Order: sequence, then structure tokens, then C-alpha cells
Amino acid sequence: MIINGPGLPAGGRSEALVHHVDLFPTLCELTGVPRPASACDGFSLVPLMRGEVARVREEVFCEFVSPEVHGGPMRHTQRAVRTERWKLTWFPQIGRYQLFDLRHDPHELADLLVPWRRRQRGYVADGVKLWQREKWAPRDLRPVYTQAEIAEVAADLHRRLIAHMERNADPALAAQRPPSPV
Repeated sequence: MIINGPGLPAGGRSEALVHHVDLFPTLCELTGVPRPASACDGFSLVPLMRGEVARVREEVFCEFVSPEVHGGPMRHTQRAVRTERWKLTWFPQIGRYQLFDLRHDPHELADLLVPWRRRQRGYVADGVKLWQREKWAPRDLRPVYTQAEIAEVAADLHRRLIAHMERNADPALAAQRPPSPV
């Protein structure tokens, strides 16, 4: 995101987490317009832009919606909670999570919850080959974690995800409450 305007320092940069709901409170503060009570979710980014604070939020909750068919009604296809280091994404249609350590894997190449990482090449169950690494595939970039560390991070992010969904009265909670990822 790039913001420029009178009274803002030029050339500033920040790695802080921000969300699109922060734009309205930020513009209200920059223009001197009182922030309406209905704009209760976002944070003004002005203190961040002026270097008065290092961050305005600890995490970001994301929702992705898409139509079932072109031009049809929208449906939720994923939800995620992201901190500066971690990202947990829930895919309700397939009942699956992804967990990434963004500090060590910024391109989200090594899902820490994928069970095949514990399988051997050519693993076969009931006559069906479940996984075989292609010769051209890049090396596995998964940092070394214990299962307990992965479980602890996943459980914490799951609690945060559920809290955001409850706060937003997410309709998916009634239809299919996301189970624990571990």
C-alpha cells in the first residue's frame, strides 16, 4: 500500500500488518473528519506513517469469497489469520488447513500441516500411490520443527481464527465450525 499526502513524511516504509479496513479510519484522521461509530474495526495508520508506533495490529483476519457459478451468489471459500510470522488458512469446502512460517518460507512453499512430509518416496496404501517426489521438484524447504511446535502454533492460530469468525458473526460457524487443525 502506498499513501502520500500533505503532512506525511516522504519515503517512509513499514513491514507492519495492515488491513483494508484501516483505510477509512486513516483517511478520516488525515482529513480531519470525525470517525463514525460504524467504522469500529479499523485502525488509523497515521501514527504508523509518522513513525510514532511500529505496528497497529498483531494479526489480520482474511476472507475470500467467490461465486459458485459465474454471476451467481457469493460463497466463502477460505478464511485465514496471519501474524507477522505465521499464516493459517482454512478451506471449508475441502475441510483442510495450510500453515506457513512466513519468516522462513515467505513464498509459502512448505505447508507445515501436509501429512506426506512424513511419508517415504513411493508410499503406497491400498495399492494407490499417495506421493512420489518428481525428480525436477525443488528441495523440501520445510524448516525443522517438532510436531509439538507445529501443534502449538496451529492451535494458537486456530483460536484466533475462531475468535475473528465469532466477532464477525461468520455464517460458516453455524454451517461448519472449523475443527482443530491438529
